[in-house]
Amino acid sequence: MDFFNVSISNIDGELQFYSNGVGVNNYLHQLMENGDGMSGFPGSTGEDGGYAMVQGGVVVPWPGLSNEYILLQNKGGFFPDHDDHRWKVTELLYSRIDMNASLGEGEILNKRLSLLQDTVNWGKSTLVRHANGRDWWYLENKLNDNVFYRMLISPTGPQVIGEQTIGIPIYQGTGQAVFSPDGTKYAILNTVSDDVGGVLNIYHFDRCSGLLSSQVHIPVDNDSGSGGIAFSPDSHYLYLSANWYIYQFDLGASDIAQSKDTVAIYDLNVDWLPTTFFAPQLAPDGRIYV
Repeated sequence: MDFFNVSISNIDGELQFYSNGVGVNNYLHQLMENGDGMSGFPGSTGEDGGYAMVQGGVVVPWPGLSNEYILLQNKGGFFPDHDDHRWKVTELLYSRIDMNASLGEGEILNKRLSLLQDTVNWGKSTLVRHANGRDWWYLENKLNDNVFYRMLISPTGPQVIGEQTIGIPIYQGTGQAVFSPDGTKYAILNTVSDDVGGVLNIYHFDRCSGLLSSQVHIPVDNDSGSGGIAFSPDSHYLYLSANWYIYQFDLGASDIAQSKDTVAIYDLNVDWLPTTFFAPQLAPDGRIYV
């Protein structure tokens, strides 16, 4: 099972805190003051590993405040009476964390405040800095729809500022959502099932307005039953991991779908523990780790 995990460091790269979606631990690896009971959804924690949701949350510095942070997280769980997508996200929550409190060990001042109440895509939490260099943008895709909620994180806190309807609907599935390092592109991968395969959607993004445009809709081979995506450091290429393969797309090509190139094939032993390619992550050193 795949679990929620977020962490953040300060400007010097020193760990501040981290969370598995159930509790928040500080840099001393101790439960932060008021840091328990974060999931708030019985039956969704998945044994001892944490909240069972990849990209289920993200943390960001509170604009204009020193050593204060906002933890955004999806609230969701398993609904056995629903035939269509029994795993559902029903609400977006946020918490305010002050690392100045408790003698520098941190405290959650306001916990699990409601930001958005609607069914949205499972996981896929990611954000990007606003063009003003201070604020942040956060997007949520409405479940099985082509509607995106735009959320702005400013000194007054996070708020929903509007909806946008664009292009072809996106259907929920395992995958990943990412912004490009330069903030001009947004991509979201949803692998609906091993049989059906998945879909990669790439958009242009305006860091001033928070609006998407120019959707590129690319069906993905059904070998991508579990996978993810990451941009290159220069934002020119997009890499897609798909179980046995890693593909590269040239975002400057006239036909992005046709630019697909296989750059890696899984060649390790899958006996007993099949840890094939899954969620890639672009790191500060310019490398993508899978």
